[in-house]
Amino acid sequence: MSSGRKPRIMIACVTFETVKVAEPVDFYQANRVYLIHHASTKYPIYEEFYKETYRLIAENGGKGVEIVEVDEKVWEFGSMLRTIVGIIDREMAKNEECDVYVNISSGSPEYSAAATIASMMYTNVTPFAVPVKDYTVTDDEVRECYFRKEIDADGNERSVPVGLAASIKEPVRIPHYHIKKPPEDLVRGLRIYQKHAGYGEVPKRVTAPMVIADLKEIGLWKHPVSGKDKQRIDASNAVYFHREFIERWLKHQWIVRDESGKRYSLTDEGKRMIDTFYTED
Repeated sequence: MSSGRKPRIMIACVTFETVKVAEPVDFYQANRVYLIHHASTKYPIYEEFYKETYRLIAENGGKGVEIVEVDEKVWEFGSMLRTIVGIIDREMAKNEECDVYVNISSGSPEYSAAATIASMMYTNVTPFAVPVKDYTVTDDEVRECYFRKEIDADGNERSVPVGLAASIKEPVRIPHYHIKKPPEDLVRGLRIYQKHAGYGEVPKRVTAPMVIADLKEIGLWKHPVSGKDKQRIDASNAVYFHREFIERWLKHQWIVRDESGKRYSLTDEGKRMIDTFYTED
């Protein structure tokens, strides 16, 4: 008998991290985990990190968790994007209501870029980052590994940070995938709406004329109505505002109605919109 719980899928990449990949599995209670890595005979150290990550998942939080190994070229952006999109599509074909969590904090830079872009293509895919609480190396150990001694022009020895890379290959451009910005009038209008509604637990009631006046002031009101009948003009503006703003905010899930249907609160998505786009004012 089904428990009724939606399947939870996790996607991560393993290069030089272990707990960053393993611990979120238990946090999100994933049913299936895809571990993307490259089984390299030339660089067997990567395999050691993969095996340890696998062990941590299986032993610490992985009872009942299916671990799927995915051997791909983690340094190729196109390969990573194709792999991640393929995994998500296959899982949604099995169950379109599944929740997919994508770890963008581990693996190669190409994986992280592809994982972020792929996550934005789906509504039920959640990209997440893993902040570090404690590091495994001290500052002195970092200096020992990532600094080199050099003699300057005056003959003095100095310690110079050089990083992990000693030399590089030719830079590779990441393909451009256009993600359309939200309409300016909708975002600015929502910010105006929030200003009038306030930031209290219970939003104030906001009328169409309040928002329209501010939109006109910044040149974003696109419904000119001519005539001398103020009542007719106000009614036309109110209908336009409700259709072109309120209904579209609801469609984008940027706002939700209260029980009375007369007040609206911004959702987390709506707050992200006004915090991210067209903030120069």
